[in-house]
Amino acid sequence: MFGFVTKAQLDAHADELRREVQACREDQAVVMRKIKLEWEEWWEKFSRLYARLSKRVSDSQRVDESAAAAASEIPNPAGPANATVTVSPERLATWRARRGF
Repeated sequence: MFGFVTKAQLDAHADELRREVQACREDQAVVMRKIKLEWEEWWEKFSRLYARLSKRVSDSQRVDESAAAAASEIPNPAGPANATVTVSPERLATWRARRGF
């Protein structure tokens, strides 16, 4: 049923298992390097996007503050010369943001 196993056969099998484990570790290291690289690329994209968003928010706040300081009153060309139209700061910021488009 079970044959005798020699020390040479056991040593050969142990060496084969060590080579397989080493190959698996090397494969795992390659995969981890790929994952790390992909993560760094996504982090860079996210960081750039967050910086853009932060800049737009700060620009929007600055526009809102300047609009509030100017009382955001625009003369009404259709009405009398002393009539004014009050425009909300949000709408004024939207108009100013679309200027280049």
